[in-house]
Amino acid sequence: MADFMSFDNLKLAWVRTLSGENTDYRSLQRIEIDSFGWAEDDNLRQLQKELSENVFSPSQTTKIYIPKPSGLLRPITVLRVLDTIVYQAIANRLAERARTHLSEYYLRSVFSNILTSAKGYPFFYRKWKFGCDRLDRERERVSRQGYQWIGELDLASFYDVIDHTLLRSILVDLCHEEECLQLLFSCLSKWTIHRIGGFQHGHGIPQGPLASSFLAECVLHYLDSRLTRLDNAVYFRYVDNITLLATNERDAKKVMAQIEMVCRELGLVPQVKRHIEKPRDLENLMFQEASPLEDDSSNVTETSPKQNAVLRKMFLGCFRGPKINMADEHLASKLNYSLFKMNPDRRVINKVLGLLYALPSVADAVTIVTIA
Repeated sequence: MADFMSFDNLKLAWVRTLSGENTDYRSLQRIEIDSFGWAEDDNLRQLQKELSENVFSPSQTTKIYIPKPSGLLRPITVLRVLDTIVYQAIANRLAERARTHLSEYYLRSVFSNILTSAKGYPFFYRKWKFGCDRLDRERERVSRQGYQWIGELDLASFYDVIDHTLLRSILVDLCHEEECLQLLFSCLSKWTIHRIGGFQHGHGIPQGPLASSFLAECVLHYLDSRLTRLDNAVYFRYVDNITLLATNERDAKKVMAQIEMVCRELGLVPQVKRHIEKPRDLENLMFQEASPLEDDSSNVTETSPKQNAVLRKMFLGCFRGPKINMADEHLASKLNYSLFKMNPDRRVINKVLGLLYALPSVADAVTIVTIA
């Protein structure tokens, strides 16, 4: 049986589906997630059987359109939970092969969707805020070195225009996993069918699931590789938000044109977010835009030391020695309540990392307290 169809990989895909920072997207699947979780191992084994016998069939999706500040709409593709798990299981396998290539640019020019390094780790990516903070520091650092001309681009309808033929070609080069790719593109062809009109597209990936962010990074890896050696300029990218910083206006315009040409090669549509300029202060170099599907960490409330001690005692009381006390009928409530409000220390964090496998229903709270 192919590795990506193994029970362990499907279980990891389920756990990563629950542990991602795309909590708004997961809330759209909440009822089905809760239903699946009541007998998760049995459901995963049934899914494994369908995959191994080649009878698994992806379901049609639901499209939700969220208004953007521009007045246009952002399409969110809601997958069935089984499809989400299969999608993530494929991404798990492909990411193992592609990690070496993608990581070449991590925290140098690429600051988004950074894959965790440990195989089997319950989190697929490092925290988004880690990358944002490092990007701000890098922009400030190079500005102080004289790169004070700045320009910014993003990609119009990025996820929707990714061509499947191009994507397959890139994944073959990065991953060499033909069986995974066959299933992946069979799923993508089904997921791009629109209920109204029934048109089937040969482009686009679902916006919302963690696995789509990985596929998007693979596509943009080609752009990253073409912009490693620049004269008097540097290139930074966070998802499809692209920043260039240069020592002079002429080189900034030259690199801006180069970025546009490579994007056009990929069938992508670049659009200017900030025309080339020389800001008066460093504050204008900071990157502030996070994904609308990511958590807002400002919502976390502060607790006093006394409150924190009570919460810590409640959390640790959920364990009997090293093992969680599954006999406690209020276990999930206690864990969720304490984790959402507590400022965790190292002992708490060490225990938290094992909770996702034992009790996936506390996934959202676990994500809040784990470190990058």
